[in-house]
Amino acid sequence: MIVTGGILGIDALIGRATAAASDQVQHQWLTPDGYITSGPVEPAEETPSEPWVPPATEDETSEPVPIETTPTPEVGNELIAVDPAAAQEPTAPDVVRLLTSYFTAINNHDYDSYQVLLTPAALATQTRKQFTNGFRSTVDSDITLLGLSTATDGRLLAQVSFVSRQNAEDGPDGQTCTRWTVGKFLEGEGANLQIGKALSGHASHEAC
Repeated sequence: MIVTGGILGIDALIGRATAAASDQVQHQWLTPDGYITSGPVEPAEETPSEPWVPPATEDETSEPVPIETTPTPEVGNELIAVDPAAAQEPTAPDVVRLLTSYFTAINNHDYDSYQVLLTPAALATQTRKQFTNGFRSTVDSDITLLGLSTATDGRLLAQVSFVSRQNAEDGPDGQTCTRWTVGKFLEGEGANLQIGKALSGHASHEAC
């Protein structure tokens, strides 16, 4: 009986220890940091989610790159317009001055001012009488220097367009309004630039 009572007492102790251990395990938790604790674990605070913002595109982050352009020189005037490409040529200012004097002399029917602008060879085909009869009613406008290049004979070639208005008897084919495209063959340099005798095939016209 003594042995039996001892065994029962040991069983009771083991049962209580097991129950205590069971209670201890049942009260253990895994913390958010990975540790086991036997105390109550407070719920981890949730980090408030921020609204999703799409990443900026390259167009939004990059500042526009300025485009460098070559400014067009102001070489034209109220009478003579100049194509932008022709305006870049170093001879353009001298050519514009010559053409301005040339067309002004025609519009004013001023042969004295006209003749000093031509070389002797060109002047030989345009006498005072021919000038007076040919330009007596002519007024030129819408004049544009289209381009500057070197002619086949080495001279400076100015391509010019303009509109002439004249009496029917003074115009080609009885025209009172004519649109011209002509090549002016220039000789000399700077202030000494003159209009030379033209080569054939460098003038065209149509009624306007």
